[in-house]
Amino acid sequence: RLDDARNRAMAMQVRQESALARAEAEYHHRLAQAESQRAAQLQEASATLETLGRVGREITGSLNTDAVFAALYRHLGQLLDTTSFFVYLLEPGGHALKAAFINEARHHFPSPQISLHDPQSLTARCARERCEIFLDIAPDSTPPLAPGTLLTLSAMFIPLLANERVLGVISIQSTQAFAYADRERMIFRSLAAYSSIALENTSNYRRLEATLGHLHQAQAEVLEKNQELERAYQSLQDISLTDPLTGLRNRR
Repeated sequence: RLDDARNRAMAMQVRQESALARAEAEYHHRLAQAESQRAAQLQEASATLETLGRVGREITGSLNTDAVFAALYRHLGQLLDTTSFFVYLLEPGGHALKAAFINEARHHFPSPQISLHDPQSLTARCARERCEIFLDIAPDSTPPLAPGTLLTLSAMFIPLLANERVLGVISIQSTQAFAYADRERMIFRSLAAYSSIALENTSNYRRLEATLGHLHQAQAEVLEKNQELERAYQSLQDISLTDPLTGLRNRR
């Protein structure tokens, strides 16, 4: 009986140790999976940041608005699910937004104009309140965000800001539900910031070009006036030294 008891105790101890070993192995396996997922996420984040840096250098290095929007649309298609892409810029009077770039499902649409005080427009609200708007729309919901466009289930609207000034609104939309999580929102924020810098650089460059044009024009006018004065001075000098009747040199 003692031998049986000892054998049972040893068997129970072996089973307990085996269970502990299995539990520890399972724990280490889950830990390794978590570390692997974390490493993959870090690698993906690093690759995304590298891509964003490259895109930012390309966008901010351009001084042509159309080239900026075209490059932005091209990279958006690679980074995010983009069915529709819109850029609206604030009109000089500050009362309306005019579409500077519209592309939906690879088809260009005419440029509409939106009143800044339109209560139904999310684009106008985004610019008016300087706020980001993220939408997830139920598939059985009613109409798309803009009449005549594809049914939108996910959308992001971000204002384009430069030195506390509203330049416009950038928006992307998708026909997929819940297409934009935190990662996608971070990417879109970064691209919107790059776009604001590019637009401000373009505006400053145009103002500089206009100023230089006015300066060159003023210099040309001054040069012309100087030449006129030189001719007038030469004429006066000739008159003072020449007899007007005979054309010969006078006593002076």
